[in-house]
Amino acid sequence: MTFEEFADTAQRREVRVFGRPYPFEVRRYVLGLIGDAGEVGDRVSMIYGGSPRDTSVSSQRAHDAIMYELGDALWYINAIAVKLGRNLEEVARMNGEKLDDRERRGVIQGSGDKT
Repeated sequence: MTFEEFADTAQRREVRVFGRPYPFEVRRYVLGLIGDAGEVGDRVSMIYGGSPRDTSVSSQRAHDAIMYELGDALWYINAIAVKLGRNLEEVARMNGEKLDDRERRGVIQGSGDKT
C-alpha cells in the first residue's frame, strides 16, 4: 500500500453514532492518535518496562503487537494530514527541513522551532 492509498482510507472512513453518519473532525483524529500512542506505550512497557530479566519477553509476536499499534497511530497521523490538505510525504519533508534548520542553528536538542 502506498501512502496515497493509505490517505484514501482516511477520506473514505465513515463512522456512525446512534445510527447517523458522524463526520470525523480533526479533533476526533487527534483524540484517536492520543489513544493509540498510549497503546504503543503500553505494549513497549509490557516488553521493556519490567526488570532487566523480563526483556526476554521481547519475542517477534510482542514486537508485532508494537508495530500494529504504531500502524494505528500512523493512520491517525495520516488522517490529520489529509484533513488539513497535506500528506505524509509533506509531513516528512517539512520535519526533515525543520530538523536540518535546527541543526544549522545549533538547537537540535529541545525545542528550537521558529514558530
